[in-house]
Amino acid sequence: MRVARLAAVWVVLLSFVVAIPSAMAAEEWKTKICWKNTYKRGAGTMPTCDKNHVMDAKLCYVHCKTGLKGVGPVCWKACPKGYHDDGATCRRDVHIIASYGRGIGKVKKIEGGEKQAGLWYKLCEAGFKGVGPRCYPICVQGYHDDGGTCRRDAHIFGKESYGRGVGTVPKSCLHGQEYKGGLCYQPCKPSHKGVGHICWQVCKTTTSARGIPMPTDCGTACATTRQDCTKWHGSLTKEYLEYFGAALDISDPQYYSKRMQAFDQYNKVENVGHCQ
Repeated sequence: MRVARLAAVWVVLLSFVVAIPSAMAAEEWKTKICWKNTYKRGAGTMPTCDKNHVMDAKLCYVHCKTGLKGVGPVCWKACPKGYHDDGATCRRDVHIIASYGRGIGKVKKIEGGEKQAGLWYKLCEAGFKGVGPRCYPICVQGYHDDGGTCRRDAHIFGKESYGRGVGTVPKSCLHGQEYKGGLCYQPCKPSHKGVGHICWQVCKTTTSARGIPMPTDCGTACATTRQDCTKWHGSLTKEYLEYFGAALDISDPQYYSKRMQAFDQYNKVENVGHCQ
C-alpha cells in the first residue's frame, strides 16, 4: 500500500518537473513559428463544359454537325423514320401485310356493301380490295405483291459518322469561381490560398507574430527562416503522437522519459500563436 502511494507521488512530481523545461521550449518557438489562419470556403461543385463543347459521359466534346448525334468521340447520323437504331447501323425489319376474310356473300343486298358475281359483300378496309369472300392488300411502292400478301424486305445499312476528337475533362466554372483539383470553388480572399475547401493564409514578408517577421512557408505554419521550419518539424517526435494517441505503455521502463518528451512537444504545439 505504501509502495503504491509512493509511486503515485513520484508520478505527480515528475509531471511537475516536466512542465518547467516544456514551458521554456514553448517560449522559444513562440518567436520562430506561428500558425496560419484558415477558413472554409464551401464545398466544391462539379465543373461544366464551355459553350463550344457538350458533355457526354463526364467528358467534353465539340458539338456534332446538324442532324448528327454524338456518342463519345463519334458523331452519328440519326436513323430515318421507321428504322431501328442498332448503334453503327440502322435496321428496318421485314413487314408483311396479309389478306383477311370478309364473310360469305349474301343474295340479299347489303347496305354499303358491294356486289360481286351475283353476291353481296361488306366493303374492305382502306388499302384492300375485295375478291369474293376475302380482302387482299393493295401493294404500294416498296412492297412486293406475293398474291395473297404484300411484303417489304428487311433493310440494314451503316450509319454515316465521323470522329470529333478525344473528350477532355470539364474545367469550366461559374462566373467568379476558380478551378482547383477537379472542382469549382469560390476564390479565397487576398493573401490566402485555397487547398480544397479550406483557404490558408499565405506566408509573406508582411506576415508576423508578436512583431517578429515570419515570411517562410512551413506547411500549416509560417516561420522566421527555413532552418527554423526544419527544426520545428523535426522536434515533433513520435513520443508526442504516441502519448496523446494513448499508445505509450505504462509498463515500458522508458515510460516516464517518453512522457516528458510528449509533454514537451504538447507545449510547443499549444503555445504557438496564430500569424498576423
